Amino acid sequence: MSSLQDSYVEIKDEFLITSPPTIQVIFLEKTSPQIYRHHMNWRIQAIKQIEQPKTDDLSFSYPMTISKKDFLLLRKKWVSEVLEIQKTIEETEPEIIAFFNLDFFELD
Repeated sequence: MSSLQDSYVEIKDEFLITSPPTIQVIFLEKTSPQIYRHHMNWRIQAIKQIEQPKTDDLSFSYPMTISKKDFLLLRKKWVSEVLEIQKTIEETEPEIIAFFNLDFFELD
């Protein structure tokens, strides 16, 4: 298993290039031409992880029926929580590579 000390990420021509650690989180702008591939790559990793989960892994799927009002309220709460997660990880030194995936959408 590689450690954070062995890798970093550089953005070059819209692609993420791995090489020593300089950042804790990777974000692409939603207007990036690579955003679709970025989301797909991480979801594929999540699917692979579900096939052979580790004890500390957390995977959760929750299809639901919901009011539009509640949908918008929960979306706002999730955005706020993601910002809190960012604050939390900025306060400590990185030790492991982890992945957080959130999909919350209305089915057509």
